[in-house]
Amino acid sequence: MINGWVNWTALTALTGLMTAYLCGFADPLIQPGEWHGLLSGLFVVVVWPSLTWLLRSFARWGFWDLLSWFCW
Repeated sequence: MINGWVNWTALTALTGLMTAYLCGFADPLIQPGEWHGLLSGLFVVVVWPSLTWLLRSFARWGFWDLLSWFCW
């Protein structure tokens, strides 16, 4: 039970950081003006849940299981 919550929290935090990173690339492409804030917010509202949905399969694994994939 606790492992699931830890994985969900890590997944949410990781995708939040990835969204902020991607927003840094997309923000200069959005034209300045009164629509800038709305479009930036819309980018976050669309990308963050999309990344979470795409990476949810990783939440089934434990942290050490995922770490072993990178330490071959």
